[in-house]
Amino acid sequence: MNTLAFALAAFGYLFITWFVYRNYPRAWRENRTFRKVLFLWHIVGLLSVTAIFTWFRYIPYDNIRYELCRLGTFYYIPLTLMALLYLILLIYSQAYQFILRHTGREISDRARAYYVDKKFFAVLFTSISFGMCVLGYFNIDFLHLQTYEVRAAAKSAERELTICLVADVHAGAGTWEYLYDEMQEMIDACEADVLLLDGDIFDETTNAKDVKDVRRVLETIKKPRYGMFYVSGNHDGAWVAEEMRRAGVTVLDGKMVTVGRDIQIIGVPDEHHGASDIEQLFSQVRPDPDKPIITAIHRPSHYSALSVLGSDLAVSGHTHGFNVFSFLGANILGDMYCGAEEYGDMTAITTSGVSAWGFHYKWPARSEIVKIHLTFGQ
Repeated sequence: MNTLAFALAAFGYLFITWFVYRNYPRAWRENRTFRKVLFLWHIVGLLSVTAIFTWFRYIPYDNIRYELCRLGTFYYIPLTLMALLYLILLIYSQAYQFILRHTGREISDRARAYYVDKKFFAVLFTSISFGMCVLGYFNIDFLHLQTYEVRAAAKSAERELTICLVADVHAGAGTWEYLYDEMQEMIDACEADVLLLDGDIFDETTNAKDVKDVRRVLETIKKPRYGMFYVSGNHDGAWVAEEMRRAGVTVLDGKMVTVGRDIQIIGVPDEHHGASDIEQLFSQVRPDPDKPIITAIHRPSHYSALSVLGSDLAVSGHTHGFNVFSFLGANILGDMYCGAEEYGDMTAITTSGVSAWGFHYKWPARSEIVKIHLTFGQ
């Protein structure tokens, strides 16, 4: 995270902190013990979040990194969820009062009691927010193998192709060490012909040990018959491509390779955000429209354009699935959150990813590695 983005995020979070605090009951805010506990929670939480997005990658000790991530998660997630719930309540109460004023009706004594009693909502929203945080904290650790059967209309000299799709590992703050062993076992279980690493394998919190752990996975898995391929994500720095090459992975940004006898795989680098950029890339690599075309793109966008360009299968990540509350962010602008959808003659698959960015939290989305069994018209 660059300095400007961090400064804006810090300012925004100060406002969120104030907003949630003002919604606590006055009796709580006037209680010295409550204020001390709340102050300690905010200080520890803010320091942990700051550490995660600044010097986390320089910490050599895993135990310290894990504790910082835990503290940051149990601060950032509940506070953000509480702010979201209070915002919904504010919008609802203002709309309710607006309707009453314009209909001449009055609030009942019972409704007024709930509206005035901030203690009820404070207890309810605090319980919901911390409960969801606990669920997400443990849920992210359960890595699943998601399988899709896809039939491509394009004819091929090959009968089938098995793809293992891995995205959004976010090696660093979002991952614990044991995750890499689970990744290796699950990738091996796919028995894939092709391994596609579809962006955000690393991020701003990645340190040298995280890189070494990912390379260990890539160097020790059963090698796919046709190779391993990488496409950049929005959190991958320029240095990632070289690390991938060292691990024996082909960097596919802006390139096309042919696997088997005639299956074409095109990698769209993350800086290609517009449909016109994708059209330009296709004109440069010039795929054969009569042969199968697989497109790997980190963000699930421009699927309709890819379908028109002749892609039979498009795969992506980026969204982390329907992950409350992050799904309310930029991911809503994508074509889909997670799963498989049809766009004309093309099938699009978006994975919820292996982990998450910055915090150890994922709910109700699942952490997953995807196996795609692709068959072709003969």
